[in-house]
Amino acid sequence: MDCYKLFHYKQIHKKEIIMKNNLKGIKIYFGGLLAIILAFCIGCASIIAGGPQIIPIQSHPSDATLEITDINNGNTIFRGKTPYTATFERSSGYFKSAKYKIAITKEGYSDKEIMISGSPNGWYIGGNLLFGGLIGWLIVDPLTGAMWTLYPVDINTELSSGTSFFKQEKGLTIVLKDQLPELPDSVMGKMKPVIVGQ
Repeated sequence: MDCYKLFHYKQIHKKEIIMKNNLKGIKIYFGGLLAIILAFCIGCASIIAGGPQIIPIQSHPSDATLEITDINNGNTIFRGKTPYTATFERSSGYFKSAKYKIAITKEGYSDKEIMISGSPNGWYIGGNLLFGGLIGWLIVDPLTGAMWTLYPVDINTELSSGTSFFKQEKGLTIVLKDQLPELPDSVMGKMKPVIVGQ
C-alpha cells in the first residue's frame, strides 16, 4: 500500500508541475498579448513627431529685429535678432493648433509678417489608422499636441530695401524698377523706361 501511495503521490505531483508550467505559459502568452495591445493603443504621432517643433528663422540681411507672438493668447514669447532657431509648442489646447505671428523688421527695409499655424500631420492620420487606434486619435495625440505640424517648417525671408525715392506733391519722381513695390501687371505695362543722359 505504501508503494501505491508513493506512486499515486508522484502522479499527482507530475500533474501539478504540468499545470504550473501551463499556467506559466499562459501568463507569458497573455503578458505578451497585453504588451502588444498597449503598444498599439498609444498615439502614433506622439511617438514619431511628439514634443515641440523647432523652426529656424533667417532673414536677408541678417541682424533684423525678430518678435514672435502667440496669437492664441496674445503674449510675445520672444524678442531678439535674426538668425534664430525657435522652439514652438505645437498645440494650445485639446484639438487646438498653436498659432504664431513672426514679425521681422530692420531699419531701411520693409517689414515682414509671417504666420505659423498647424495642420494635422500624416502620422496622426495614417499612423493611428494603422497602429494607434481610437486612443491615439482621440486622447494621446490631441493631448500631447503631436497631431500638429506647424507650417512653414522653416523661415528664410528676403527683406525688401526701402525705396530710395520720396513723395512729392508735384514733379517727376525717378526710381529704379526693382525698388518699386509689387504692382499689378496692368500698371507695370503702362510704365515706360527713361534713358538718362547721352
